[in-house]
Amino acid sequence: MSYLRKNLDNILLWMITLAPSVLLRLYPAVPLASDEKVFAVVSRQVAQGAVLYRDVFDHKGPALYWLYNLCTMLTGGSYVGIRIVTIISCVLMQVSVFFVARKLTKSDMAAYGSALAIGIGAWLTNRIFQVEIWMAAPLAAALALLVCRPDRLSAIAAGVLTGFAIMIKPTVVLDFAVLLLLAYAMPGAKRRPDVAIAFVIGTVAAGAAFIAPFVQTHSMRDLIEVLLTFNSYYTRSIPMTPELAKELAMWLARQAGICCFLWLPASLMLIVKPDDAERRAWTRIMLLWTALGIAASLLGRRPLNHYLLQAYLPMSILVGIWIANWSPGKVMFSRRSLALATTVWLAAVGIGGYFHATKFRADLVQYAGAEKQIAAAVDDLTTPNDSVLVWGNATNIYYFSHRKSATRYIFYPPFHGEYGPNSPKFEQSYWTDWMRRFDDSKPSIVVDCSETRWNDLPWLDPFRNPELAQRLRKDYMLVERENGFRIYKRLILRTAALN
Repeated sequence: MSYLRKNLDNILLWMITLAPSVLLRLYPAVPLASDEKVFAVVSRQVAQGAVLYRDVFDHKGPALYWLYNLCTMLTGGSYVGIRIVTIISCVLMQVSVFFVARKLTKSDMAAYGSALAIGIGAWLTNRIFQVEIWMAAPLAAALALLVCRPDRLSAIAAGVLTGFAIMIKPTVVLDFAVLLLLAYAMPGAKRRPDVAIAFVIGTVAAGAAFIAPFVQTHSMRDLIEVLLTFNSYYTRSIPMTPELAKELAMWLARQAGICCFLWLPASLMLIVKPDDAERRAWTRIMLLWTALGIAASLLGRRPLNHYLLQAYLPMSILVGIWIANWSPGKVMFSRRSLALATTVWLAAVGIGGYFHATKFRADLVQYAGAEKQIAAAVDDLTTPNDSVLVWGNATNIYYFSHRKSATRYIFYPPFHGEYGPNSPKFEQSYWTDWMRRFDDSKPSIVVDCSETRWNDLPWLDPFRNPELAQRLRKDYMLVERENGFRIYKRLILRTAALN
C-alpha cells in the first residue's frame, strides 16, 4: 500500500499516457478489415506449405506473415491475437519513446509528453492497419537500446529488432541509416565503431533468418521481385504530374492540420534553439530522421495516412525536447488535480473508443456475416481440393471456406487502374501472369464482389475486362446472387456431375 501511495503520481501519468494505445484499441471482437484479411489468408496458406511470393502473393515483408501466424497460433486460429499483439506493440512503442526522451532531456514531463504524442500519432494514422505499428514498435525499442544502453550487446539486440522491422516493411532501411549513425557517433559521446559493427551484425542476422527459407526453396527471385522491383514500381515509373504533385502537397498540408500537436513543436524547434549543444545535435538528428520518414512515406506516391508513422516516431522525440525547453523537469501538478485529469481523460478516451469500436464493428460484422454466408455456399458447391477465385476485397471468403485461391494473388491483380492490354507494360506482365494462373487452375467457383455495398473500388467490375468477361460468359454460369455477391460455377464441372 505504501508503494502505491508513493508512486501514485507516476501510475496516474502512465494511465493517461497509455490510454490511446489501450482504450482506443479494445475491440478484439471486430472482424478483420481491408488489408488485414489479405495478410491473414496469405499467412495461413504459407503455414500450410505455400511458398511466399511464388505460390501466394502480397507485397509486404515476410516478417509480417510470420507475426500473423504467431498471433493466430497463440489464440487457436482466432484473429483476437492480432488485436492483442497490436496493443502490446503500441505500448512497447510508447514505453521505448518514454525512456529515450527521458534519457535525452532528463525531464519526466518531456518523457510523458513524447510517449503520449506517439500514442496519439499511432492512433490517428493507424486505426486499423498493423503493418506500420508492428514496424515502428521494434524500431522504437532499437532506438531505446542504443540510447539508454550504448554497448555492443545492446547494439546487437537493436540490430536484430531493426532487421525484423525491415523484414516487415523494406522502407525501414532509411531508419536503419539513422540508427547506424547513432550507433557509431551519438551526440556527446565518442565514436564507437565496435558498437556500429555489432548493430550491423544484428541487423544482417535478423534479415538472414527470414531470407534463408527463400534460399532453401529456390525462390529468392520471387523475394527480390516483390520487395525491390514491385514495391519500387510506382516510384520509378509513374510520372510526377501536376495533378499528382498537388494531391501529395494537399495530403501533407492535411496532415499538418490534423496532427498539429506533432508538427508545430517540430517547426518551432527550427526557430527556438535550445541552449544545450547536445540537445541541439539531437534536434538536428531527429529532424533529419523525420525528413527521411516523410520521404519513405512518399515513395509509393499514394497519399495514405498510415505511411506517416515512420515520421512520427522521431517527431515524438522532438516534442519531448520542445517540452523540456519550456517546462520543469518534474511533473508539477497536485495529486488531486492529476487524479481529476486522469479520470476525465480516461472517460473521454474510453467513451470515444467505445463509440468508434461500435460503429467500426457494426459495419465489419455485417460484412463478415455476408462473407461467411457466401463462404458456406462456396463450401457446399466445392470440395476441399477445388480452387476458388474471389474477385474483390472479400478475401475472408477464402478464410471461412478453407479454400485456396485459384491464382497466387489473394486480392485482385496487384496493381491499380484499368486491367488488360491498355495497362502499362509492368502491370501488363502481372495481368498476364494472373490470367495464365487462372487458366491453369480452372477455378471451380468465381465469386464477384464488385456489386456489394462494401466495395470501395467501383472499377473492379470483372466484365469491364474483355479477357475475364469472355471466360466468365463461356465457361461459367451464375448460380447464386446474395447481398451483391455473384457466384459463378464452372460449367464443365456441372456437366460432369449431370453425366
